[in-house]
Order: sequence, then structure tokens, then C-alpha cells
Amino acid sequence: MIYELVSLFKSDKEVDDENGDKTLSLLKSIRKALRRVNDIHPSSLGLHPIVYIYSSNGHFRVSCFHAVIEFSRRLDQKRKLDIFTRHRANFELILMESDNIIQQIVRKVRQANKAIVPIVDYFDAILDELNKGVSPEDVLRNVVLQKKFSYLVLSVEQAEIQSSSFSKDTKSAAFIREAVKTAPCCSICGGLLHTKSIQIDHKIRKQDGGTGALENAQLSHPYCNSTYKN
Repeated sequence: MIYELVSLFKSDKEVDDENGDKTLSLLKSIRKALRRVNDIHPSSLGLHPIVYIYSSNGHFRVSCFHAVIEFSRRLDQKRKLDIFTRHRANFELILMESDNIIQQIVRKVRQANKAIVPIVDYFDAILDELNKGVSPEDVLRNVVLQKKFSYLVLSVEQAEIQSSSFSKDTKSAAFIREAVKTAPCCSICGGLLHTKSIQIDHKIRKQDGGTGALENAQLSHPYCNSTYKN
């Protein structure tokens, strides 16, 4: 997993790093990218792992871990961070309904590391549709009409369950489903908040006369508070 992470940053493995400068530069780039994903740093989007990385039944997905890092870098490079923030709440709702889609993407390429780019492209396609003004209910239907996603099937029949007992996966999925319903959301963008990446925002900014009273406090993502709102 670490090797794939380093590979995302296209380090030149064939060139010797005689004084360590290239290695240091690479590590700084990786730290910046990881901060962007989930951290208390002002640049952090605070992306919740349960939305972006884990499956609906709680399984860690290596391909999504790397894809979300690359997606956040792409947002930065293409100056789409504010566009993403504007549509984030609906983007995350769609992503939480995308379990079968992501499984199909990984299955098609057969290897987790080869699924990174197609998953990032899928994230991009969702955001582009939302930014065009397409309603969240129609986004996925539009995405699968695109040539590159023509192999995707929106509705996949679940295998009939014969057992009267709940499986471990079903129990995990039920817990996650209920936990997400009551999880706190960012007061600025409406996206899910993660406990490791929260800032307290002034509803009325200090420079506009806002006070430190409890009534003027709200929870937010670091990026939403430090950059998007301002």
C-alpha cells in the first residue's frame, strides 16, 4: 500500500538521490496530500473515511484510499476545490450509494492499484454532473451513459439470503447506516464531519463583529472554515 502511495507521486526510481533533496521533496508532497484529505491543518477537506474509503459493510478498500488522495490532488491542480465544496453534501450522498459501482470498477481491472484512475475518473464525473446542475437523483444515470463507464450497471440484484441469522457484513452495514444518519455535518458545506478534522467556526466572522459566544459557534471542516467561507 505504501509503495502504491509513493507511486502516485511519480517519484523517479531510476535516478539516485545523492543528497536526499528529492526524497525530502517527495515526502513533503505526500504530507501535503495527506493533510488535504484528513487533518486539522487549515487546508484539510476532512474527508470522512466511511464515505470515501470504506465499503458499506465496513471493509477497507485500498483502491479507494489511494483514489481519494489522487482525487483531492486533482481538485487542487484543476482549481476545483470550491466547486467540490459547493456540491459536497450531494456528492457524498451519491458516493454512499456507489458501493456496487466501485466494486464493478475494481472487478473490471482486476487489481486494486489499477482501479485508482478509473475510480478518480468516476468521482470527477459525479462532480461534473452536479456542477452542470443535474439533480442528484439523475447523476448516476448520466454517468453510466458516458462511453468510459458504459460497462457499469446501476442496479445489481442481491443474492437471495437463505439464512435466518444476520451475517457479520450485514451487521456492520446496519451499524454504519444508522451511525451516518446521526453523524455531525459541516455547517458550511453540509458534508460529513470526521472527529480528527473539525474546526469551530464563527457564524458571524470576528472581523464582522462576531463574538466568542456559544450561539456564534458552529462545526466545520478546516478548508470550509479557513478558505471557502472567506
